[in-house]
Amino acid sequence: MNWQEKLPEVLTRLQSDVEEADWKWLTSQVALDCPDLDKMEPDEVRRRFAFKTGINNSRLTRTFIWQAWLKIMVKEYEPVMGNIRSFWYQHLENFYRSHGLFTPTALEPPTEEPYIQSAIPPDDGSPRSEDEALDEDPVRWKRTSAEDKLINTMTEVMSKFVEHHIFRYQDEFSFQIPMDSRCLVGRDRRKMLFFTEKEGMWWLCNQLHKARNKRSISVMASRGEPSYLTLEYFADQLAALGVSELLIATLCDFDPWGFWISWNLDHKFRSFCSKQKDKDGKLIPFFKVTTYLLTTPDLFTPEQIKAGRDLSKFKDQTLIQNWLKVTHGVHGKPIGLHIDVVNPRLKRQRVDDWIEDILAHVKPPYPTLPKKAPGKMSKVLLPNDTFGES
Repeated sequence: MNWQEKLPEVLTRLQSDVEEADWKWLTSQVALDCPDLDKMEPDEVRRRFAFKTGINNSRLTRTFIWQAWLKIMVKEYEPVMGNIRSFWYQHLENFYRSHGLFTPTALEPPTEEPYIQSAIPPDDGSPRSEDEALDEDPVRWKRTSAEDKLINTMTEVMSKFVEHHIFRYQDEFSFQIPMDSRCLVGRDRRKMLFFTEKEGMWWLCNQLHKARNKRSISVMASRGEPSYLTLEYFADQLAALGVSELLIATLCDFDPWGFWISWNLDHKFRSFCSKQKDKDGKLIPFFKVTTYLLTTPDLFTPEQIKAGRDLSKFKDQTLIQNWLKVTHGVHGKPIGLHIDVVNPRLKRQRVDDWIEDILAHVKPPYPTLPKKAPGKMSKVLLPNDTFGES
């Protein structure tokens, strides 16, 4: 059986298994009637995926990934057995090159902004100073070549298939867990999860995980926003241990980017579902999720606030104002503050206070995340596809 013969069976199963909105996404965003892309001539690919003055790379990439998934099912392709970028090297890059679909600048090496990566402290529970050069974007590496933009598009497209429950990262593709994050399931309080976007704060995660008196909680430290793939692995661990509710506490930068990382963490954990549906035809989530934002202005000294970043000078004020509406900034002003500058003892005390409230069944005095991103914040923050419609 080839992948095209497998197609009707898979479509029938998906139409039954996924929610109506997910089915509509698949049928509208993927060219399901497209012939085998590997066998198509370059001109035919260009005609079928024409977009304005070029190619609709988003739709083309979605269709290529869809066909690759089916080909792995029938053993026409081997599982990736690598990270998501490995899929580019194994399949998509060769397709673009062999079909002459790169722009003239696509073969240039990627342009990267250097940064100082803070080392993860040893597992001795001791705090370490953090020396990081941070840009205004939590994504440290800024890629500018056409090839890297295609890779970013591929990564985003892959996540959409997972978000819409078409496939999982770990199944047919066998994507391996990346090393962008470290996480541990708590020994005692598994449903309580502490998260920080700072890999250099692993010392705090380690202390919280090793806590005694039945206070060991689940922890995660990441380099910016954790990948969807990492969260899928971690969600599977938690669900396998019977966790059905997540109480998340995040300690991130007090700025729009820290807010978005927290919101996206919450949103992605909510997206993981079983294959069973409720009476309304909705997939049943693995977790009920509540996320508390532990980084509030009162954590910072007046001197630290004075040295904060004036976000009123940031070029995209839509982003800033949407964040300000939710958090109110610092006394109503759009000031960005890095969690790195807070005294380590205060960081630990803030998390301990949150744990104490949760265990005492007292509502913690910290803001919780809305279920929907405020205003157009998500559209501003997410790296939109620059090659075609998303």
